Amino acid sequence: MDSYHPRLILFDIDGTLLKGGHRLRQWFGESLESVYGQAGNIDGHSFSGKTDPQIVTE
Repeated sequence: MDSYHPRLILFDIDGTLLKGGHRLRQWFGESLESVYGQAGNIDGHSFSGKTDPQIVTE
């Protein structure tokens, strides 16, 4: 019997998965500021494993 080894290939076309760090948080804050007039406490908020809509909702 052959064993099945699923694979996942991600294409990080804008570099946000592999790099970005503090800049990504800064850009996200600037976007929130532009759209909503405030960014809230993004420095104390964990972005890890969340989608953009989840982060905005929280």
